[in-house]
Amino acid sequence: MVQGGIAKMEESVIEIHKVIVGTESALKLRAVKAAFEGLGHEVEVVPCKAESGIGIQPIGTEEMIQGASNRAEWARSGDIDQTARYCIGIENGLVQLNGLWFDPTCVVIVQRGGRRGIAFGAHFPIPRWVVDRVLDEKTELGEVVKRLAGGGEKDPMKYFSEDKIAREHLLAQAIQCALVPLLYHDRYQDY
Repeated sequence: MVQGGIAKMEESVIEIHKVIVGTESALKLRAVKAAFEGLGHEVEVVPCKAESGIGIQPIGTEEMIQGASNRAEWARSGDIDQTARYCIGIENGLVQLNGLWFDPTCVVIVQRGGRRGIAFGAHFPIPRWVVDRVLDEKTELGEVVKRLAGGGEKDPMKYFSEDKIAREHLLAQAIQCALVPLLYHDRYQDY
């Protein structure tokens, strides 16, 4: 703003929100940061080792919701100084629809004060032979794909799309969808 021929700068204060995430996965932590920044919010992302309280490979949306909720609550209990604005749980799982298998993400976000946001991400298609291997070996999809890829992060989307689609981007979208009811709660009064 110019006043009396002298440029006057107004100070702007950027509020940085503390976000605790119920995971130590670098991929998921990057996705959380990208999701918030994509919506114009600066965050300090704090990892928290959290248990899902469900099996190693969730099957179906109910298990995924339970696992993500448990991880969000675990993160919330780790907020010793009660300064976190959001606590987040992320849980991928296998879902069968019309005979086909998919790997969506479930995100549960608990806002300080107790409001919750929940959303699912894109249902990425998974070949039946891989699902069979997961079930036969009693392991998780990410571990099977990691072996198929010869190492790296647990990223089925990246592997099956030949490095064209990264799991991190799909996770960020799901996180943003779960945030919307919390950020714009006046539009979600009966949510």
